[in-house]
Amino acid sequence: MAGNSEKNLALIAEQSGVIKMTVRRVLRNQDNVSPQTCRMVLQMAGQMGFVPGKSRGPTIISILGDFT
Repeated sequence: MAGNSEKNLALIAEQSGVIKMTVRRVLRNQDNVSPQTCRMVLQMAGQMGFVPGKSRGPTIISILGDFT
């Protein structure tokens, strides 16, 4: 499962033009990301069908659909 989470983070990061750590920070609701970047990452994640996962808390995401 962790492998899928890493792929999902990488995909959101690539499409958002940021690095995976930035995506992690946004999904963890950390305050060290600009509001503009946060909106962009969340919007891209939503457009790609990503939703918060429930297995390990709000920082893990799952994908709805196949983007490979």
